[in-house]
Order: sequence, then C-alpha cells, then structure tokens
Amino acid sequence: MLMVDVFTTELPKSIQRLDLKSFYYRYDIKSTNRLIEGKDLSGFMHNDLYVEGDLTQSEIMRSWLSAVYPIDQELKLLNDFNAFTSGITGDAAKKVEYETYLAKRKDFREQLALDFETYMADQL
Repeated sequence: MLMVDVFTTELPKSIQRLDLKSFYYRYDIKSTNRLIEGKDLSGFMHNDLYVEGDLTQSEIMRSWLSAVYPIDQELKLLNDFNAFTSGITGDAAKKVEYETYLAKRKDFREQLALDFETYMADQL
C-alpha cells in the first residue's frame, strides 16, 4: 500500500520496522510548511510504502513497483516501447514514456540503496 504526500511534524525514519514481516519505507522526504487549523506548521512531506515480507531492498523494490507501476501498466509501457523501436508505430511519445519509467526506477533504486545502507549502519 502506498500513501502519497503524507505530512508529519517530525523527521520520519526512512525505514520503520513494524514487526518481523512488515515495515514502512518512507521516501521523497522533503522539508515543508503547512497551514493546519490556522497554524503554520513546519514539517515533512513524504511517501509511505507499506511492505509485507522480508526487510530487503528487493522486497521494497517489488512492493514499490506493484504500487506505482502495476504489472499490466509496466507491460504496456514495454510493449508500446517495443512497437515504436521496431517501427510498428511511429509514436515517439511511447519511447519517452518508457525512458521516464526506467529513470524513475533507477532513481528509486539508488535512493533505496542509500536509505538501506543508513538503516543497516544504524542497526549496529
């Protein structure tokens, strides 16, 4: 389950274990201000990804992909890209859409690796 644009007043931890087989992965954490009930509050906006399974980068990546790019959407991006690159269609936007998807995957994977490394170091 993915919750987008969650606001908290305290800096959230990127990885929060809930029990042996579930945890939150928080990403895109950004400092911000919000007007809530007439008060200007400083805090943080982030996305919360609830993950069930082992606490591994692979499990987090799988959960993120299924939440953000369900398999049918992922396959459509790939099929449309292949149709364009093989000359079946001339819609260059399909190439851009697939490259955007790949870039988002790469960026997420890189941030996840950094967050996971920090989390593991804090566990020592």
